Amino acid sequence: MNDIGKTTTIIRENWSNPLGLITSILLISVILLSTLPKVANSYIFIISLDIIIFLCWYIGRKPKKIPKNTVSVQVAINSIQPESNLAIRADFISSLRREFDTLPQPSNIHFSVALEHDAKKIDGHQAALDYLNNSNINFLIYGDAKISPIYGSDTHILNISALVKHDTLPEIEHKAFTKEFTEIFPREAKIARNNPHLGFEITSKFTDLAVKYILGITTALSENYVQSEALFLDVLRKTSNNQLEGHIITTIRDRTKSKLTEVYLAQIRLIHREWVENIQDDDCINQIGVILNKIPPSDKKSPQEFFFLAFHSFTSESNATLALSYLKKCKQTDATNSSAWLLSMAFLYCFIGNLKKGCQYYRKAAKRPYEAGILAQIETFILWAIKRQANEYQLYYALGLYNMLLKNDYMQALKDFKVFQDKESPPKYKKEHQLASKWIVQIEKKLSH
Repeated sequence: MNDIGKTTTIIRENWSNPLGLITSILLISVILLSTLPKVANSYIFIISLDIIIFLCWYIGRKPKKIPKNTVSVQVAINSIQPESNLAIRADFISSLRREFDTLPQPSNIHFSVALEHDAKKIDGHQAALDYLNNSNINFLIYGDAKISPIYGSDTHILNISALVKHDTLPEIEHKAFTKEFTEIFPREAKIARNNPHLGFEITSKFTDLAVKYILGITTALSENYVQSEALFLDVLRKTSNNQLEGHIITTIRDRTKSKLTEVYLAQIRLIHREWVENIQDDDCINQIGVILNKIPPSDKKSPQEFFFLAFHSFTSESNATLALSYLKKCKQTDATNSSAWLLSMAFLYCFIGNLKKGCQYYRKAAKRPYEAGILAQIETFILWAIKRQANEYQLYYALGLYNMLLKNDYMQALKDFKVFQDKESPPKYKKEHQLASKWIVQIEKKLSH
């Protein structure tokens, strides 16, 4: 009986390996041969049963298919000690799975656990990398676990690492990404053997935060902004409930706020591009306002955030003064060297009637290199504003300056300045009226040659 007990232990502990298969087939065959009559039907039955055992073993070793269009997260923790293996699966992995279930549904995050024989093969970084590259997995959490005495007390020791697959990441970004990953991912956990549940649960929570933070970055890089937002929001919710504390938690929370802001700004850029292409779509303006309200409060806003705040203030409320105040907050950054910022300032000053200031900014912008496509966007925007604000005829002066100084379209500038003068009855902007007359004469002479 002791021999049978030892054999069944070998089968249970090595079922996923060929040793477990061979041992189980031999055990079943020996037992049946010793109990069944020695007839042909008995041998057929034993062979059939052995075939069934083999098929069960073979099918059980095949990894489950990962659903299409999902971001797959897999855990592969190896432990040769049955007690340690049981604790990992019952406490750490189960708790981690529950943390992933907190994501809003439907979610395209697919959580799975590697088969034991696959987990045993992953005995280092290179093996993990090979396994990741030969699978449909996007994120692999791997490592090993054991029970060892520390200071005379048996302790669960869990060593974990992680790899993320992102083929399109440039080398320079990949290095920064790896460095950030290393800083926040928990590498080792030591948990008392007599009370492993709480320790493994806390470790799983830290791991969950790190994994979701990194997945939030990778899904954003793939322009899956909806999923990225959901991941970052889940991290913020869990790091703001005061259940977890410490330097790493603070770091993850602060970085998540920054990354979430980047995601929202990326969404706004796409909508802004759509608005430029289909400029009469007010729904785009409303969408930008909704997303701007989602951006986490921060003492340090980026120039791009100020730009979109200015854009929305003007396009939704025609509040040029507020828009100017946002753009002025960029003064301490490199953004003020860009032609886009100078042209935006020029337009807004012209809109509020400070044509002298507007002209100064147009002249400054004319001396700077232009970003690709910026001139077409500026012209389209001015024409849209003129259509929406018919009484603000001074915008024709702005349009004339733009065509004369930046676009070198003197024929159109001539028309714009004449429209500005025609609508100046009586002249409200006397100085600019005189300048327009001067430029009209100069342009006509240039065009006559």
